[in-house]
Amino acid sequence: MNVFLSHSNHKEDKNIIDLIELGFRVLGINLYIAEREQTPSADLKPKLEKGIEGADILLVLYTSHASVSKDVIWEIGQANGLKKNICFISEYGLKKPIAHERQEDFPLDCQNAVRDICSVCNYFKKYSTLSEPNLKDNLIYDKETHAYWKVINGQKEGPYCSHCLEAKKCLIHTVELPGAWNCPECKTMIHKSGYKHPQFTRSRGIS
Repeated sequence: MNVFLSHSNHKEDKNIIDLIELGFRVLGINLYIAEREQTPSADLKPKLEKGIEGADILLVLYTSHASVSKDVIWEIGQANGLKKNICFISEYGLKKPIAHERQEDFPLDCQNAVRDICSVCNYFKKYSTLSEPNLKDNLIYDKETHAYWKVINGQKEGPYCSHCLEAKKCLIHTVELPGAWNCPECKTMIHKSGYKHPQFTRSRGIS
């Protein structure tokens, strides 16, 4: 599975792009971000054309900045002309430039980007190249929180829902809330030390 990410280069979108890149790396899905190639070129257009042509899906991070980006509009037109599947992560209130039968839509609240990008990754997990035996590669189990954490370049990243990993054989990144983390898939709550949240009935970790 090859996914081409279409996005603006505005600094306010960078953190969201980083979240998408991390989520797809965890899933083992090849995400093409032209500006982050190891061999950058002054002329990106040929690389963009080649990247879109080789992609199975065009994933558009459609923010207010992307909506006025000529490059993003061009990339959408290229993908549409090639009859590619197009997925929009659309900031609330924006009207998308096209609508067709090969389109998936995901809402985006930029103030809750982690939650919304987790939902996008949950959709794409069906394309994950990870097989069940290596789901736990680079994961460590933390007894204090009863959750799994991924180690990337020596840094802990997570946590991931232990219920989904053990019961459903899928790797779901939790969403951080005040005093806790919540799994967007099964609603398991992982409490931080000494904190309880009354909204959820299922909970793990320290209470």
